[in-house]
Amino acid sequence: MRAFVGIVAAALIATNAYAQNAKYPAGPITLVVPYAPGGSGDILGRLLAGELQKRLSQPVIVENRPGGSEITATELLARSNPDGYTLAVLSNALSINEASPQSKKYDIARDLAPIAKAIDIPFAMLIGPKLQATSLAELVKLAKAQPGKLNYAHLGPGTPHYITMEWFKRAADIDVLGVPYRSSAQSYTALLTDEVQVVVSGLGPTLPFIESGQAKAVVSMTRNRPKALPDTPTIRKRVTRTLICCPGWESLGAPARRTIGCSCSQTKLSARWRATRSRQGCLSSGLSHRHPPSTNFRRFCSRISSTGSE
Repeated sequence: MRAFVGIVAAALIATNAYAQNAKYPAGPITLVVPYAPGGSGDILGRLLAGELQKRLSQPVIVENRPGGSEITATELLARSNPDGYTLAVLSNALSINEASPQSKKYDIARDLAPIAKAIDIPFAMLIGPKLQATSLAELVKLAKAQPGKLNYAHLGPGTPHYITMEWFKRAADIDVLGVPYRSSAQSYTALLTDEVQVVVSGLGPTLPFIESGQAKAVVSMTRNRPKALPDTPTIRKRVTRTLICCPGWESLGAPARRTIGCSCSQTKLSARWRATRSRQGCLSSGLSHRHPPSTNFRRFCSRISSTGSE
């Protein structure tokens, strides 16, 4: 994380967008996080804020702006002054929203300047402690025997959590009712108290519940087993009708109209990242580092804008 943030800080200072102000940053920077406190995006945002604050010697204030499957936060970013004092965490909800008919007051190619992709977030399906199931097969069997009786938590239609579970429901041919919550923390509380029986979520904030036995991860929604869950089967091995591999990703973005770039090679950046303690903190939280050069990430976002997919 420290190496990644160092690259971001250098890019912000050196870019033509802010070179006109030799004293940048001369004041606090706002980092917009599109979810309420407690989720993977919030964890990344606070890690980034802490490291950026050290590098730039200015306060970096995390501003949580949940709502609309990240559309609320993305619209705020798009309207912000492109002076380097407003940044935001972006995620794969960006591509989901492009494929959605939901109204958006921004255009990815026109209004957003992606800086770099920071981490991948393996998703997993968790079941609560009171559910009479210990595996994915038993969960599916129980859901088929009681159609419409089980509930799952999500953060709103269009969010990765919602899309992933709806895909799984269709593939497994089961009827499980979705219940929206305002934050990941609320959805985890609902799972532990049996208000809902299933949650699909990023591993970061859920690992303590899995490791303590309060919840069980019955399957990872990935092609390969995450390092944090080496004994948990993958969805690729468990659902044969449809391959549902839904890794999440988190990135850092800024308002467009000025391009933020960095010239460091991916090899050099990855080598520096591997040597940092912060990266180990991310890995221990179930998150995986991933930060290709900013030019590659801009092409990635451009493809999302033109095709609506990754």
